[in-house]
Amino acid sequence: MVVMGKEPFLDRLALLPVAEAVVLAFSFAFGAGVGSFLNVVVYRLPRGESLVFGGSRCPRCQAPIRSRDNIPVIGWLALTGRCRDCRAPISARYPLVEAVAGGLVAAIAAFELLARTPRGRSGIDGLLAGESWGRLLVCLHHCWIALTLLSWGLLEWDGHRPGWRWVFLTILAASIPALIWPAVGWAPAVATLSLAVVFRAVDFCIRRP
Repeated sequence: MVVMGKEPFLDRLALLPVAEAVVLAFSFAFGAGVGSFLNVVVYRLPRGESLVFGGSRCPRCQAPIRSRDNIPVIGWLALTGRCRDCRAPISARYPLVEAVAGGLVAAIAAFELLARTPRGRSGIDGLLAGESWGRLLVCLHHCWIALTLLSWGLLEWDGHRPGWRWVFLTILAASIPALIWPAVGWAPAVATLSLAVVFRAVDFCIRRP
């Protein structure tokens, strides 16, 4: 006898369309990869180090991080949070940032790519039918803004202020597309400006004499 509402988890999971699940998994993996790069940016940028040259290294023994250990989230879990060479602990912040970035991108993709199209198609069908490619560009734009704001938050958390030039360019990048293409919406520009004001207010309150 089957009791309604108590079917096994795998049965519920089977109800999820495979194509949509692949899109969400790819979106999470892509976001986690960008999150891994954000970890590099937040660590190296305040120190004046190159963001392009030089691989990741253990902060303690300076041993290079192997490629298989550099897989977002999974690499840290496989190493149980420790350097493979010197066994020094590696901060849980690294996989946390990667997971948050992946979750942000996956959530944006779920709401903006897999929603029903104006012609009634839903999910990946709208993309394959060529009805949602404009929404793909909007999604990428919103993901870029969200991940940029995440990097701001990480820098502020570490006590480093994003430069006003960076803030100004980000606000422009969030606002100009909304003027040209209304589908982008003003939410990213408003969020960017609001977060910039909040960060500056907090910074003023903390650092004033």
